[in-house]
Amino acid sequence: RRIVVSTEPLHIQVQPLPQPAPDNFSGITGHYTLEVRANRNQLTTDDALSLLLTLRGEGDLKRVQAPPLDFPDNFETYDPKVTREDYVDYSDRIQGVKTFEYLVVPGQPGQYVLEPEVVVFDPDSLSYVSLRAAPIQLQVEQGTGQRADPTVVEAPLEDRMHPLLEKVKLIRPRTDRLTGSPFYWVLVLLPFFSLGAVALIRRVQRQRANIDPETLRRQRARQQALARLQTARTHQEKGEFRAFFSEIERALLGYVGDKLQIPRSTMTKANVQARLEQLGAQPDQVSAFMDLLKTCEMALYAGQDNEAAVANAYDRAGDVLADLEAALTV
Repeated sequence: RRIVVSTEPLHIQVQPLPQPAPDNFSGITGHYTLEVRANRNQLTTDDALSLLLTLRGEGDLKRVQAPPLDFPDNFETYDPKVTREDYVDYSDRIQGVKTFEYLVVPGQPGQYVLEPEVVVFDPDSLSYVSLRAAPIQLQVEQGTGQRADPTVVEAPLEDRMHPLLEKVKLIRPRTDRLTGSPFYWVLVLLPFFSLGAVALIRRVQRQRANIDPETLRRQRARQQALARLQTARTHQEKGEFRAFFSEIERALLGYVGDKLQIPRSTMTKANVQARLEQLGAQPDQVSAFMDLLKTCEMALYAGQDNEAAVANAYDRAGDVLADLEAALTV
């Protein structure tokens, strides 16, 4: 029979945010760091500028919308879009990173300085905090889209037309024969080889089309992870330690997400560990994976992104992924 049980009521009191809020308050609550990068510093009025704004830290990043940024009045702006979302759910908090891309087109040439600032609410200090990124210097030149001077009159059309045959040289017919030469036989046989190649390509495409998308995702998990490790190596060589650990973290979480079919929105340390053990990973392999993930989190969110921490993280990541690839039964 059905039995209905209940617990004591749980009373939750939600306090409103302190008033008055700053005019430029973004509506974001949590503990974050801000990074803004531009794809170029020199451009023309014909070019689009891409700004990547990244928030890292603790808070409900899933609900965070693109914060407003101030641009010069002559800049044409487009709606920002999300380019990256990575979260790790803990029992009492959510840590992660979220990146937005802003596309703008400068309307006038000149020198500009963009000073990105995002105002968030800090729930610990119960105060509004301004997050500032490094200023971005822009040099904008005039593009080709400048309006033509109405005082300039083009020459009549007939004065700008020239006979097409003025510079065409007469071609004398060749007396040598192509028939029977090696080049002739290449031309004759080439269509048959081309048909065979097309048939082979279509066969491979049909085989790939029949592969379940989830299976294909699992098969490509290692390849995607290795590509991210290579990107991490590039950041390491440039001394970009925070970007290095961010890419290592993406490689680890992306690998288990693709390999174990765990959506990012439901990925937690507990279910990752359980799935790894369920599919054949040894306890020491699971422990090595979780320890490396913790190292990345400490570097990204606790400021431990120093050279000493970077030293062996790359090799550890390669070993961890290789061990899991050999152990997992999927």
